[in-house]
Amino acid sequence: MSSGESSTVPRIKTALKQEGYVFTEGLDYWERYEELRQKNPSAITADDYIKTSLFVQRKSRSHTLLVFRLQSILRDVNTQMQSNPKLQGSFLKICNMLMYTYIRNNRLRDAKSVFDGLLGTGIWKDYPEIHVVSVTTLLNGIRELGTRADVHATMNKLNESKQMPNNERIYVTAIYALSSFGDIKGCERLYLEMKKKGLAMEEPSFRAMVSVYSGKNNSEGILEILNEMKEKQLKPSVATYAMALKTLNGGNYAKEREEVYQSLLNSGEDLNVSVFLAMGLNSVQGLNTLIEMNRIPSTRDYNAALSHLLRNNQAEDAIEMYQGMIERGAEKDQYTYGIIMDAMLKAKGQLASTVFDLYEEMKLQDIKPDNAIYTSLLSACTKEKNIQMAISYLQEMSNFNIRPNLINCNAFLSVLAVSNDKSYKIRTIRDIWIQMRRWGIQADTRSYNIYFSACSNTMQQLRNQGKAFYDEPEEDELGQPKMGPCRYMLMSYRAMKEENNPLAQPDFATYTILVKTFSTFGFIRLAMQIYEDSKVSRIKLDVSVYNEIMKGLEKGGKMSDIMSIWYDMKMHGVLPDNKSYEIVLEACEKLGLNESLSAIRNQRKGEFDRLWKLTQKKIKQDDLNK
Repeated sequence: MSSGESSTVPRIKTALKQEGYVFTEGLDYWERYEELRQKNPSAITADDYIKTSLFVQRKSRSHTLLVFRLQSILRDVNTQMQSNPKLQGSFLKICNMLMYTYIRNNRLRDAKSVFDGLLGTGIWKDYPEIHVVSVTTLLNGIRELGTRADVHATMNKLNESKQMPNNERIYVTAIYALSSFGDIKGCERLYLEMKKKGLAMEEPSFRAMVSVYSGKNNSEGILEILNEMKEKQLKPSVATYAMALKTLNGGNYAKEREEVYQSLLNSGEDLNVSVFLAMGLNSVQGLNTLIEMNRIPSTRDYNAALSHLLRNNQAEDAIEMYQGMIERGAEKDQYTYGIIMDAMLKAKGQLASTVFDLYEEMKLQDIKPDNAIYTSLLSACTKEKNIQMAISYLQEMSNFNIRPNLINCNAFLSVLAVSNDKSYKIRTIRDIWIQMRRWGIQADTRSYNIYFSACSNTMQQLRNQGKAFYDEPEEDELGQPKMGPCRYMLMSYRAMKEENNPLAQPDFATYTILVKTFSTFGFIRLAMQIYEDSKVSRIKLDVSVYNEIMKGLEKGGKMSDIMSIWYDMKMHGVLPDNKSYEIVLEACEKLGLNESLSAIRNQRKGEFDRLWKLTQKKIKQDDLNK
C-alpha cells in the first residue's frame, strides 16, 4: 500500500465512523502474497494462488489493476509450474478468472486471446471439468459480446485441435449462444452432432432446443423434440412444458396444446403459476386456476405472479395481490419482499416510507435481507432525500456481513446527489467515493455520473443559500481547480478516461454535468476543454449546455468565443432557445457585428412559434416543480 493510500484510509474511516458506519476488514491476501513471493516463492501453494486471485477479483479498485494483478499471478504460477506440474490446475482456473474479467469489461478479444493460448498448451486434457468451464466461459462471453461467427469459430477450433470435450454442457451453451443470434440451423447442426457423438443427452439438452424453437414460435419443432423425449422416456421439466405451452398457445395447435397439458398433469410434476402464465392467463387467473385445482399457491407461485405484474408495469395490481396474499396467510420470503418493495416505489400515491416499514416487518420475521433489498431501501431514501437513513442502512449491511455491490453504491450515491442535508459535507462525499473504490467496486459510467451530480448538487445548494464554495475560482496555470469539489470532479473524470474501462466511459450525462458545473462555477477554460472532449467523442450536447458555456464566457468577457460556440451549435444541429438568442445578440452588439446581429434577429423572428412553445413548456415545468 502506498503512503498516500495509508494516510487516506484513517481519514476515510474517521469520516464514515462519524456517520455511524462500522468497518470489518479481513486478511489482505495480496499483501501476504507479495511478501511471500519476495521471500520464498516456492512456498506458495496452489490454494494460495487461488485465494489471492479471488481476493484481487473482489478488492481491486479498477479493471486495469485487476487485470495487472491476475496477469502477475499467472506469470508466477507459470514459473513455478516448471518444477511443480501440479500447479497446472491452478493456472487454468486463474486463466478462467482472467477470461471472465475481460468479458465482464467488454474485452472479448482479450478473452479469446487467453483461450487461444490455452488451446495451444494442451494442458486441458488432464483437467476435464476446468476445460468445460473455460469453453463455457468464452461461449457465454461471445453470446453477450460477440457474433454467430465467433461461436462457430470456437467450436471449429476445438474440433480441429481434437480438444472438444465430450460434454453436454458445451453443446447446450453453444446452442443458447447461436439461438441468441437467430442461427436456428446452427443450433440444429450442434444438436445433431451431439446425437451422432452419442453424448449422454439429458433433459437440459432437449430443453435448449425447445427454447430455440419457442423463440421462433416453431410449434412443429417443439412437438418433434417432445416426441424424442417421450421415445427416450425422458420427462420434461415444468420449465420445458411451460415454453412448449406458450408457443402452442399462439397458433392452430389447440389439440396438441391440450395433449401437452395433459402430459404435464399426468407427469406428477408440481404445477406452478408460471405454467398458466405461459398459457396466456393473467396473474390473478393463474393463481385462481391453481386454487380451483385444489392446490394451495406456494410462495414461489405468488412471487412469479407478482413479478409478472411488475414486468407489465402493473405495480398497483401487484400491491393488491400482495394484500390478498397476506389475507390468505401465505408465507413471504426474501424475494417476495424485494418485489413488493419495488412495487411500492413504482406505484402512484405510495409513500417511500412504506418500504422502510416492510423492511422492519421482514426483520421481525427473521428473513435476512440481500443486496437487492438494500437497493430498494436506498432508492426509497433517494425519494425521501434522507441521507441519515441511507447511512443507517449501510451500517445494517455491515451488521449482516453483506458487502455492498455496484448497484448498492450507485443507489447510495443517488441519495447524496439529491440530499439537502447541510451537515453532509463535500469531504464526506469524496471519502465515501474513495471507500467504494477500496471495497473493490469498479465504478461504471452511472457511478461516475451520480458522483459528479452529488458534488455539483452540494455547490448548488450553497449557492441557493446565498453562499459560495468558491469565493473566487482558484485556478492553476492550466485553468484547473486547485481545491474543492470541482477538483474532485476533474480528478475522477481523468481517472475515468485513463482507466480505459469500457463500462466506465464518459457519455452524454457525464459531459453535460461537467461542462455545466465548471461553466457555472467559473472554471470556463476547463469547461471548454471538456466540451472539446465531447466533440472528439462525437457526443451531441443539448442547448442548455451551450447556454451555460456562453454564460460563462459572457462573465469572463470573452465575446468572440461566444460567437464560436454559436457557430458550433449551428454546425451540430442544436436549435437555440430564447436564452441562447439573448446571449449571442448581446455579444454581437458588443463586438459591433451588425450584419450578424441583423441575421440572427431575423432568424429568431422566423422561429417565433417554436420558441413560444418552448416558453410555455418551461412555465408548465416550473409550476410542476413548485
